[in-house]
Amino acid sequence: MNIELITTVLTFFFGGTSIYQFLFYRNEKRKKEAEAAALEIENKSKLQELQQNESDYSFGQMKKVSEELNRLQNDYIILYQQVQTHLKTIAVLQEQINSLSLENSYLKGLRCYQTDCPIRKKKRDDNSSTTQSDMSDSNNVEHKSGAETA
Repeated sequence: MNIELITTVLTFFFGGTSIYQFLFYRNEKRKKEAEAAALEIENKSKLQELQQNESDYSFGQMKKVSEELNRLQNDYIILYQQVQTHLKTIAVLQEQINSLSLENSYLKGLRCYQTDCPIRKKKRDDNSSTTQSDMSDSNNVEHKSGAETA
């Protein structure tokens, strides 16, 4: 007898299932469980590899952003120092403007519109003749207009 004939008879007897399934059920089950465990281990290792790649990428991006932030902070500090220097310069210039404005107001208050005023004569001697003649003409006009209104 042939093994094929025996398996055919046994298959017919057990209703289409092979006798080998009964004999080797535990072995097949262990084999499939081992394959499933191997696939799970492989999937876990791939997942860990993907997570490592993601963390490396994230770390690289974080490092780039950190470097950019440091550069921008340094630029900000430099610009802030420049602004502070300009503000100090503006304050000094504003003080000069204020002092010159006060001096100008004081000098305007010293202007005398009378032609025989000794202060005016003193100023006339100090200034050049061309500028003083222009001033005296304007002062005379103003003095006359002031006298007419009074």
